[in-house]
Amino acid sequence: MVVQDEDGNVLSQKDYGSGDMRYELKLGKKYTVTRKIPSDYYKLITWKLELTSNRNTYIHTSEIGYAKQQKPDGVAKQTINVLQLVPQDNSVNRSNPCTWTLADSSNFKNLIAGVQDFNINVISRNVTDINNGNVLDKNGQKTTFANLLDDQQMLIIGFQDVYQDISIDAVQEILKFIRSGKSVIFAHDTTSYINTDHKKIYDQIARDGYNLNGTVNNGGSIGIYADRWLWYTAKNENWGLSLNTILRSVVGMDRYGITSDATIGNQTVYELLKKGKPLSDGSVDFKTLLTLAGDVAYKNGDKSKSYAQTQGYTNAMLDGKTLGSGDTLTTRATKVNDGAITQYPYVIGDSITVAETHGQYYQLGMEQDRDINDQSDGMNDVVAWYCLTDNYYKNSPNDVRNNYYLYSKGNVIYTGAKTGSKLCKNTESGSRDREHQILYDRPDIMGFW
Repeated sequence: MVVQDEDGNVLSQKDYGSGDMRYELKLGKKYTVTRKIPSDYYKLITWKLELTSNRNTYIHTSEIGYAKQQKPDGVAKQTINVLQLVPQDNSVNRSNPCTWTLADSSNFKNLIAGVQDFNINVISRNVTDINNGNVLDKNGQKTTFANLLDDQQMLIIGFQDVYQDISIDAVQEILKFIRSGKSVIFAHDTTSYINTDHKKIYDQIARDGYNLNGTVNNGGSIGIYADRWLWYTAKNENWGLSLNTILRSVVGMDRYGITSDATIGNQTVYELLKKGKPLSDGSVDFKTLLTLAGDVAYKNGDKSKSYAQTQGYTNAMLDGKTLGSGDTLTTRATKVNDGAITQYPYVIGDSITVAETHGQYYQLGMEQDRDINDQSDGMNDVVAWYCLTDNYYKNSPNDVRNNYYLYSKGNVIYTGAKTGSKLCKNTESGSRDREHQILYDRPDIMGFW
């Protein structure tokens, strides 16, 4: 880094002792800061300039900005291969059958054509074929889902209400894809509130317990909740179950770590919490659990004990709201943080209009310090960029834990864009360009430019 005064003189740093090297600037003078970058580096750069008083370090100011080197003519664009998984509309009787297939979207092609630094090759495959093993490569030849993913730099899962469930085997391959460092964008309603296959549990839940022969004891029982709309109208009984089981912790939707495969003692955090029992600091090391999971469901007023309920549902779920109806629907989101994702190739404002959408089902693990490969670096991993606002959400402005619209965790990004039936009617009209531009900005935060 080079610092020059307004006369072009290059400043030298002065040693304040113990290797503390500082530039000394004078009030009222203009200075130019220059830093060299490789000639072939065309990614967006986030910079921060910080000024501190040499007499009192508590007096300081800073400025954050963005810079990008223009790619010269004749330099080849980087190619990004993207696979989008779309639900097969005719596989089930859906109330919201519309999908947004990027490969066929003229709006997508028009907006992305304005970006000078890369080419995006998008292919789509439907979830039913993936689940059944009927996978074709880009040349139309039979292959495996794992081999198909090997040729991709990004995976997009969406867009639809009550998204079609992806098989456990396929989700395991998606987990490998994420942990290899490749990028995933998953959208609204790809996860759900479903955490058990109702066909594999007792249809009657004992109030007190079961006898040795599996029958309910004298305490009686209650029937499991029958989600008739999901079972008989949407016909998607296990909506999101595979993603909920395997990916929630990795993608940041697991406040208390109930899907975490990190090891505590002789078991995983998942195995410990799935027992559904209250914990005490004597039987479990809460400090270790807090480090691994990111949070503990402490009892009110007593941090030596925890609640058994550790799914970490959002406030809207706990308030008994039916997400997707009434005041849980909104068409606006507000910015929480600024960064490369909001700056390039399109600058996105502090408030944006989006297709009608709603909040999701799980609180974010904002305190978690476990990256995609379960490693800790001393920094929180989840960054929220936009939150839902208006209607129900205006009661808690920019509530990143509960009302997120767009957030990232490393190479994984969640978007609340659903592109459901209402948006599909105007997807190509440009009426949702801001929402689309956020999608196109996302390769930046993934490190593609």
